[in-house]
Amino acid sequence: MKIETDIEANVLTGWELAVIPKPPADKDRALFDKCETEIEKGLKTKNSVDTALDIIHERELYKLDGFKSFKSYCEQRWKISRGHAYRLIANAELNQKVSPAGDTFPISEHLGRRINKLPEDEKEKILNKIKEGKIKSTKEIAREITSAEDKVKDDPSIRMKSDYVKLIKIGGNLEAILATDQTEVERVLQFISFLENNLKVHKERYRAKLLKLQQDAEFDVAA
Repeated sequence: MKIETDIEANVLTGWELAVIPKPPADKDRALFDKCETEIEKGLKTKNSVDTALDIIHERELYKLDGFKSFKSYCEQRWKISRGHAYRLIANAELNQKVSPAGDTFPISEHLGRRINKLPEDEKEKILNKIKEGKIKSTKEIAREITSAEDKVKDDPSIRMKSDYVKLIKIGGNLEAILATDQTEVERVLQFISFLENNLKVHKERYRAKLLKLQQDAEFDVAA
């Protein structure tokens, strides 16, 4: 998909997305119609609709047709959930990162979901290899992902570190949690439970240690 437009000196070409914070205006109607045409064609042929959804979401173009939220637009206009749309958008962002080297073999939604579930450092390694031309096909991408998944599976500490970083990034932002894949939400909740249980154990252990030290101090004074 290639969309070109010049709005307030910001140029949007191909995978480059210019974010306009202002509400959409009538002059954005042509861009909105272009995106919707791409989505309609893409959903029928199973081709990528990621970038078109990304543009509509970032520019809030759905408001041009009276939709109050991106959620209602996705559900009513395209019969897809907001969560699925966000996964498609996340995939568009992956393809932006590997452009132009990866333009000849765009990352599919399925492979994109697997990449986004990897720890950040493993994810960046794969994306950098694509961008640098070291990975030259979809099959090679799949092999790299499988290798990274096996590495994480063999070393749980890698996943734990990634979940901790993700938890810090989320920082209590419920909307950010709800916008992610269900598997990711479940993993974050499991990690929070892990922290709670372990912190509780350590808290009781140190509380007992403190009490013991206090008792020893009192005994020494009495002696």
